[in-house]
Order: sequence, then C-alpha cells, then structure tokens
Amino acid sequence: MKICIDAGHGINTPGKQSPDGMKEFEFNVVVAGYLDEILQNYKNVQTIFSHDHPTGRRDVPLRERTDKANNWGADLFISIHANAFGTGGWNNANGLETYVHNVVPQRTLDIANEIHKKLIEKTNMRNRGLKGANFHVLRETDMSAVLVECGFMTNYRDMQKLRTDSYRRTCAEAIAEAIVQHYNLDPKETQTNWTGSPALKRGDRGEMVKDLQRQLQELGYYDMDIDGLFGPGTERGVRNFQKDHDLAVDGFAGPATYEAVQKALDNPSTPSKEVFRVIVDGEQIGAYAEISNIIAQIENHIKDANEITIQRV
Repeated sequence: MKICIDAGHGINTPGKQSPDGMKEFEFNVVVAGYLDEILQNYKNVQTIFSHDHPTGRRDVPLRERTDKANNWGADLFISIHANAFGTGGWNNANGLETYVHNVVPQRTLDIANEIHKKLIEKTNMRNRGLKGANFHVLRETDMSAVLVECGFMTNYRDMQKLRTDSYRRTCAEAIAEAIVQHYNLDPKETQTNWTGSPALKRGDRGEMVKDLQRQLQELGYYDMDIDGLFGPGTERGVRNFQKDHDLAVDGFAGPATYEAVQKALDNPSTPSKEVFRVIVDGEQIGAYAEISNIIAQIENHIKDANEITIQRV
C-alpha cells in the first residue's frame, strides 16, 4: 500500500495565513507528519511526501507533486489543508469539508466518505460535506485522491483548534483510522495486552492501546472510542488517572501507571464515572462520560440517522 501525503502549499506561500498570522503550512505539515508517523505502524505500508518536508521553504509546484505520486505508483493521495474565506479578516464561515474530483470511480468516493465521516466524528467540527472540485491534485493524480479542509483560518473559533497540537493530532488520527479500516491494514506489533512495557505514549496505536483504553474506560477515565489510537483523549485519561493516584503526571502509560491501574481495577471501592454508549442505526459511535460529548454526537448524526440510542455501559 503506497500512500502519498501532501501538505498543501509552503511556509511562504502568499496569502495562505490566518488574520493573526498563522501560516496554513504550519498546520498542514504537522498533520502530515503525524499521519506518516501513525501509518508507519502498519505492515506493507509505504509513504512519501509530495511537499518540501518538513520546512516548506519551497512551495513545490502542483504538477511536480502529482508527477511524483504518479511516477511512484501511489495507491492513495491525501492532501491536507486549512480553509479560508473572504478578503483576509475574521468571518463566520466555519467547519470541515472534504473534496474529490468531479468525476471519480466509486473506490475514491468510498475512501473519501470514510475519511470525511471519521474527521467529523473525531473533531466535532461543523459538517460541510463531501464535495467535488476540479483541483489539480485531484484531477491529475492516477490514484484515488482526497483533499481535506480541516477548518477555516478566517474563523476565530476554528482557529483556536487549528493552532493546537491536540487538534492536529486528532485530524491525523482520524484520517489514519479511516485508511486503516478501509484498506484492512494490519499492525506491525504482535503484543496485544498492555503491560506497561513498553510504555505507551501519544502517537502509538494498536491492540495494546485498545487494552489501555478499555481499562481506563472501566475506571471512568476514558469516554471516547476504543479505537487503538493513543491520541489526546487517551493521553488526557492517563494524565487524569496519574493525577488522582499520586503518580508522575507525564501522560506516558508505563510500568508505574500499569501497576496503579491494575490495583484500581482490583479494588471494587474505586469510584468510577458513568459511561454511556451512543449507538447510531445499530452501530456504536463511541462511549462517553461527558454529557457535552454525547450531545455533540447526537447533533452530528441527527439529520441522517434513523435511530439514535443512548445506552449505559
């Protein structure tokens, strides 16, 4: 599986910045790097960057980007962007949208839909939909090509997310999860149970992370999907657990944290938060302790769902 990762533009591309000065490439390249990092954990996956990674000093021409992907024989081209609207000031345009070319085979629509759905689910951004466009990187690529616009640099609220490392990781994790699920990619790791060694950290993924997430969820410290992605939610759960149990609060799930988690699981008096599943048309979307997260998922799916069920775990 060959995946070409494209961080749109370059660090000095004219006009590609927020009203308060954040360059679009600053967002794009970090998401691209995290996406590459995650995909390296899977068997038979090769990646290349079409942009000038990581500096972006050279804004690689569009033709050069698509030629590189085509000549390499990529199976998938994913282009990462942040959106903008208007003449440069703050405005109300907001949300996340995904693009494919106007005329594409069903296989491209399928992966694009999965990427878009996962991004909306993970980010809770306004859903602006999957759209068609005649962009060069979508038109001139020989493989399935998807372009994501992860929020508006010209919207003040969107920008509060776009500038954070946690949101950038979340976008990368969502894209990676969609790719992994769609192409049935197998993880390289063989160990499935979390034992504290090796220590798990942000960016890790696989069955060990799922095991950690299940245990944190049972204790009330994790209220998101059991997805095997050690992202912001998992790190937050680890940190909160460490804080409550007088451990070093570093967000790393190592031996000391493992031992404390096992003791907490063995202690029936350990208080835990109530967790509720959100089930949409028979498919579990996630499990959440925070009411705001439950409401956000209902709002995301209410227009398209036939049935939404909230179920206590």
